Amino acid sequence: MAYGLVARFNGLSDPDRIRQRVTVRPEALGDLSAVDPHVGAEFLRQSIKKIYIPGQFSVDFIARMINKAQMYSERFYASERDHVSRIYSHERGEDFPVCLTGLAGVGKSGTIHALRKALPDKYILKMKHLDGVVEACSSWYISARGVAGGKQALVALLGGERIPGDTAKLIGECARRSARDGVSILLLDETQSLGSGSGPVKAADMILTLASIGVPVVYVSNYSLIHKFKDGRAENKQRILSSPELMLPEKADSQDWRDFVFECVRVGGCSFSAVVDDLVFVLHRYSFGLKRLAVHLICIAYLEARALGRSSIVVSDIERAYKSLEFTSSRGDVEELNRIAVTGKSSRKDLLCPFDLPKDVQSNVVTMATSQRDERVTERVLTSSLSPSERVILDNLREEQDPIGRQKSGRPRGAKSVPAATAEDLGNNFEALLEGLPSGASKSRRNR
Repeated sequence: MAYGLVARFNGLSDPDRIRQRVTVRPEALGDLSAVDPHVGAEFLRQSIKKIYIPGQFSVDFIARMINKAQMYSERFYASERDHVSRIYSHERGEDFPVCLTGLAGVGKSGTIHALRKALPDKYILKMKHLDGVVEACSSWYISARGVAGGKQALVALLGGERIPGDTAKLIGECARRSARDGVSILLLDETQSLGSGSGPVKAADMILTLASIGVPVVYVSNYSLIHKFKDGRAENKQRILSSPELMLPEKADSQDWRDFVFECVRVGGCSFSAVVDDLVFVLHRYSFGLKRLAVHLICIAYLEARALGRSSIVVSDIERAYKSLEFTSSRGDVEELNRIAVTGKSSRKDLLCPFDLPKDVQSNVVTMATSQRDERVTERVLTSSLSPSERVILDNLREEQDPIGRQKSGRPRGAKSVPAATAEDLGNNFEALLEGLPSGASKSRRNR
């Protein structure tokens, strides 16, 4: 029989088992029409934020990290003798820290929390050497938020216990306790919180210090900090950027995105009356597939609907939410992300991927952005050709149905395809299109 610290991982990297362990489907909300609109919007926000349906990337990533932890256990905890030996010998692992990065709001922290749920539960292990039992845990987790540097991170891992000595002594004590408790992976979240001023130096110090414990390390960061790492010292860069895991937004036509939007509608209950297929397209169009922004849009759209005397969201409310005052800063990010997808250039390093994307991924991202560009161009061409009276009729229809008269396929009725264009043409047209779109936010609901 395999030693308990190795056997505890058996079967946990199976994709179906991962989905079963980490998926969260909250109860559906009831009718919110009787409550204050802002209270209802907050109920909606909190319920939707509980949703977790792992996409294919997250499932694959979790499986890889479980396998990494299991291989570490097989190396150092294969038997009680190996386990005891590991407690007293501090041998560093050979793996580089794994860097999980992606756009803000894409779901990195959610994936890390899902990984913690997918890893083995606490395991009671009897050890003759320690004259008793050990409550083994497979992982250690720490957030960089509020932690000043590597030494403070070590103290946090020790439960805040102040141990006399320098950083080297703290590393040794963390190594001993991690071995005693059977820790097989260390998760560091929110390193981007250290990104300002001397933050990149502190973040690099924290990652390398935790890696010195000898347990495999996974750290999470946004693009902006990774760009700063790339401008740093070569010896640090080679270690902390050599094992990247890039989490990209879901594609508009992916099953993962559809599942997320369908679940939002189910949890929202009476708060939605739009056709779900239309919501799938429009939410992606206005959020770039970033789930945090999609949730924000839904909550603003709910307030827009209540301000118009309705208790449920239709698709046109999503469009008004996108143009609202509350979404102003995020709207700029979405528009810049579309520019980047088309041109590949930007001064916004927080939005520009710090790694070279594979060609197949590049083509998918460009296709998504150009498809959205084609839709917006077609919409403006159709709208500008109408007479004033026809525009009034169209606006009324949008109120009742959706912003651009879409069928379930997501294409405008009667729309002609836009001719193919070069990357330069796409960039120029996109800039011109943005200049022609309304830049002002919707009027404050207080003045309606």
